[in-house]
Amino acid sequence: MEQSQEPSPKEPPPHDDRHKQGQPKRRRLNRPFSACTTCRKLKTSLRCDLPALEQEAESSESALPFGVEARLVRIEEGLETLTKLLTTLSAPPKIDERRRASAHSENSGVRWTATPVRPSSSHQTGVTRPVPLLKNLQQRLFGPKREFGDEVLAIGNVVSTGILGASLAHYLITVFVQRLGKWIAVYSENDLPDDLEESHPLLFSAACLLASPHVPNVSKDTIQRTDMLVRRLTASTILKTPVLSRESIQALLLLSMFSPTIQTAMPMDSWMLSGTSVNHAVLSFNLVNPASEDDDDARLRNLRIWNALCLTNVQFSVGNARPSVVSQRFVDYCSQILDFQTSTMADAALFAEVLLYSRTEKMLNDLPMVTETLVVPVYRELEDWHASWKHVLGSFPLTNSMPDFSYDFCYLLLYRAALKANSDSTAVQEAIIQMASKILERFLNLDFSVALEMPDFFFFIVIYAALNLCKFAVGHHLIAATQQYLTDIAPNDEHIAYRFGAIIGELRRAAAEAGVSLSDDIEAKKAFMAAQLPATEDGYTWQMLTTGNLGNLDFSLDDMAFPTEDSLVHEP
Repeated sequence: MEQSQEPSPKEPPPHDDRHKQGQPKRRRLNRPFSACTTCRKLKTSLRCDLPALEQEAESSESALPFGVEARLVRIEEGLETLTKLLTTLSAPPKIDERRRASAHSENSGVRWTATPVRPSSSHQTGVTRPVPLLKNLQQRLFGPKREFGDEVLAIGNVVSTGILGASLAHYLITVFVQRLGKWIAVYSENDLPDDLEESHPLLFSAACLLASPHVPNVSKDTIQRTDMLVRRLTASTILKTPVLSRESIQALLLLSMFSPTIQTAMPMDSWMLSGTSVNHAVLSFNLVNPASEDDDDARLRNLRIWNALCLTNVQFSVGNARPSVVSQRFVDYCSQILDFQTSTMADAALFAEVLLYSRTEKMLNDLPMVTETLVVPVYRELEDWHASWKHVLGSFPLTNSMPDFSYDFCYLLLYRAALKANSDSTAVQEAIIQMASKILERFLNLDFSVALEMPDFFFFIVIYAALNLCKFAVGHHLIAATQQYLTDIAPNDEHIAYRFGAIIGELRRAAAEAGVSLSDDIEAKKAFMAAQLPATEDGYTWQMLTTGNLGNLDFSLDDMAFPTEDSLVHEP
């Protein structure tokens, strides 16, 4: 049997014309045109080693930086990094309870018991947090996005924008450190970063702004231009995705505590700004599980800033009758400030104030109805606080805390709430007069330099005491003395002290116009109540501060029911 002469399919077919002539022509379907003889010869002469090319293509694809396999490798590496991070965050915090329990107790007998900080659950630590996980993957696949931090640097600072000269700005920084730096744990210029001007425009500009009233040759126009720049920087900073730098947190704390100018349309809302800053700080400072490699000095500085932030928020929560973002867990974080060998009595006073206002806020929300008219109520929570922290009351100069004023102020608030529940209680009215007088007497004993460096809420305490004294004893000698003191310490007519002094002066003027001698307390009180004098409290005081004609305001001290928000807000 003859073997077939057909070529093997693995062998290349012959290419001579004689073989082609012996093969039948195959008809090509659906081909409207046929290649010419030359083209066919060229095509049949081509050789391609497809397997080799395929392997080379696969190798090239894997070598590309954006290849599929490279992307998968990067994603797997990212997931592995996230897993390690989550494992670290899931570890329970290390808290030295023995040191905390003994902090300041040898000399003072303090027995502070902190609520144990619960280990973060898997949901809180990120195992089931889809939002940050997918954001991370999206950034790895599609590249990073423009951040608000870039906008902050693009806006610039007071020097780069031409508002202040370099020499004046650096002098203002020196003044700021000397006068106000203690409120944000800056005790010398060494506590500020070397690249403050270039890398931290918000803190640099805010420090210059707040130091400007203490320097006579800085004009009002310059202060207002600086204020507008700081507002822009603040808006971009608070919208920045966490984590913020410590310097940004310090700047936000400053702007929550101080109002640099009151000629703007409306000052920054301290309650809102401090609440946002607290949420940023809890992530920036990693208070849940601080890194073991962090040195004690850095941790203590962060905790001082954290305590000041929480205190500011809970103060303005009480002062505005708004909810506080400072939970019990955040208060427990505050207690860590006592865990260090280098903790000072001022640190203890700072934490004590956080506890005081937190308790007062709860008491104002849960205050029981007072039915007895002849008895002054006693608040056990405040008495217990006083027994535990009496060593921080009046034992050291007023530097970066004001626990004495705060204790009397909280009692005054509770007395006013009790009086609202029972307006016929003469005993409570007398207690209000005594407590308000006590606050004003302590205020008048302060040095001018100390009072001028106090944050805004301190002046709210003073003016609130003066308003209550005006309500029940408008002819009291402390009222005129407080008005004169506030006017004397104010560096200019835009300072909060000057405007609060103007409020007291307006109250006294209206009472005098009623035709009653201010030396007669009883008659002066009647005249004061009949004249429907303008008054205000807590956050609403800003409406009087920014109004030229105080007599046109629809406020009456008869309507004061601090801290609840009644129908007190009216446009002038």
